Amino acid sequence: MVGVEIYRVCGLPAPVGMLFLAIALKLINGISPSLLAGSQVVYKFFQTAVTYPILFAVGVAMTSWQALEEALTLANLLVIVSTVLSLVMTGFWWAKRSACILSMLPLFLVVRVGREERGMSPF
Repeated sequence: MVGVEIYRVCGLPAPVGMLFLAIALKLINGISPSLLAGSQVVYKFFQTAVTYPILFAVGVAMTSWQALEEALTLANLLVIVSTVLSLVMTGFWWAKRSACILSMLPLFLVVRVGREERGMSPF
């Protein structure tokens, strides 16, 4: 509703007006710390659990059924499966090898590397 009112007053599109309003509130510390913490939880959830399924669903929805049938050939599926398996096996091998050197369990190494790749704190 605020975005629509900003559109009526200034002529800015509603999403752009809301973005400017959010930036202004953030700059003047107009948002409580508990609300900011809650927004971080929602952001992390969408970043990890929602983004990729939505991208996949939009990609499938925008692609014609005939093009999907043509793309999902046996050769393409074998390439996809072999690529994923090679990445998983390489990660497993590297974690197993590093576990001996660093005296850590392989699972902890995998979690740490995964967190660092996403720009999160490793601990």
